[in-house]
Amino acid sequence: MSTTLDQLQALAEQLSLEEKKRALEFIQELVNAEPSQSDLPPGTSGSSLRNVRFSMSYEEAESMKRAIMEDRERSIHDEE
Repeated sequence: MSTTLDQLQALAEQLSLEEKKRALEFIQELVNAEPSQSDLPPGTSGSSLRNVRFSMSYEEAESMKRAIMEDRERSIHDEE
């Protein structure tokens, strides 16, 4: 049985140089990311979120909305 590190290495070996660079950037972002503030366990399904009541300030909601829209615009631009 292989370890997670072994699995990562085996998968990375299949990537092109450009894909390896992208994967490295992603891993660096994960390492440098701020810890989650959520009380929910990682991997909570979207359907489960309907049953959760969130308390969020207007400013937090607007910030989240802006981040979603910016990411959406970036995704659309990347597809062009």
